[in-house]
Amino acid sequence: MSGSTRGHSLTFAEREYADLVSPTEGGAVMESRTLPAEQAPTGPSTATFVLWVAVMVAGFLGAIIPAVVEASKFANGYYYGNDYPIPAFLSTILLAAFLVLFALANALFRLGVRWRNLFLALGIQLLCWTAGQAIVNGTFKSIVEGSVARAQRVVDAIHDYETEHGCAPSTLNDLVPRYFPSDPSWVHEGTTLGYYITSTTRPIPVGEWAIYPNPLEYIGLTYAPLGSGRHAMSGERLIGDWVVNTRGP
Repeated sequence: MSGSTRGHSLTFAEREYADLVSPTEGGAVMESRTLPAEQAPTGPSTATFVLWVAVMVAGFLGAIIPAVVEASKFANGYYYGNDYPIPAFLSTILLAAFLVLFALANALFRLGVRWRNLFLALGIQLLCWTAGQAIVNGTFKSIVEGSVARAQRVVDAIHDYETEHGCAPSTLNDLVPRYFPSDPSWVHEGTTLGYYITSTTRPIPVGEWAIYPNPLEYIGLTYAPLGSGRHAMSGERLIGDWVVNTRGP
């Protein structure tokens, strides 16, 4: 019996070795388990795809494209000052309403779209609207500054005429072609200069003239050099020696 007992019993060293090879817990041998590897995502869900398509459509059709179209109208002297923000504003409202409904559907039916994607979609739409507004503002600002620069060249031509003749020109056409190469009254499509004589003396004394915008101009330019007493009023801005009144953005 003693031999049988020795055959089934383990020494302390043997038990330590057995625990290293096959750890036990509560006297039972623990089985090693291998966790299944996570499956790689096969692609965005249909709900996510619909979400981003809506964002792109609302962003480009509602913000970028209207901005480009509106900016192109400036070349023809057209701008009423409130056309562009309307379609962009409506596109933003429509997209926001869509995202609210989409979020509710996502929560109720568990479409699998994460909430952060919805907020990212709103951010992208805001970025599109900002980019569209920048296109409109940048284009209009460039045209206004170009109009002021051309108008200033007309004034410089008048000063050259006065220096040579000792009097002011009776009309702006007197500047062509010696002092100005083309019609000086034309500044931009829909924008012209009005030249007015302020003295009844003939020949017209030097400096006895003024430049005011013609009625219903898209860009109203008034020549207001230092000392003229003319200042920019509400809705106007001063660029160089010019008071600019625009109905642009």
